[in-house]
Amino acid sequence: MHRIANMEFAKLTSKVLKKFIKKKIIYQKNSGGKIYKQRNSSDGLILWNKMTKENVFNFIRAITYPYPGAFSFLKKNNKKVLIFKCTPHKCKSSYQPGFIFSKKNNLFVKCKSGCIKLLKFKGRSIYKEYIY
Repeated sequence: MHRIANMEFAKLTSKVLKKFIKKKIIYQKNSGGKIYKQRNSSDGLILWNKMTKENVFNFIRAITYPYPGAFSFLKKNNKKVLIFKCTPHKCKSSYQPGFIFSKKNNLFVKCKSGCIKLLKFKGRSIYKEYIY
């Protein structure tokens, strides 16, 4: 979608500039639309103790590539862990939100309710760690 939108943006910009040069621009009054700021890297912090497994899953999907990605920090050494892909997972874990654990060679993170299974992430060895 970004690639298509960027191509259309170039075409529209060209049309608007031609009209502007010819002084054929029709100005419109603002209809009260909302303006949202562009995402930046600090918008990707995952709040494990406040987000359910569905919230975390959707959050990660919303800000994965081409955006900077969702992230958290390891509590032990404050190293950043980027998470690009996950799936919600049922778990009856008594772990605290943010705890990373392994089960059958897969990594999971406990959320406020439920867990996510990590599918694609970047960070050092994160087994049996807390992230926040």
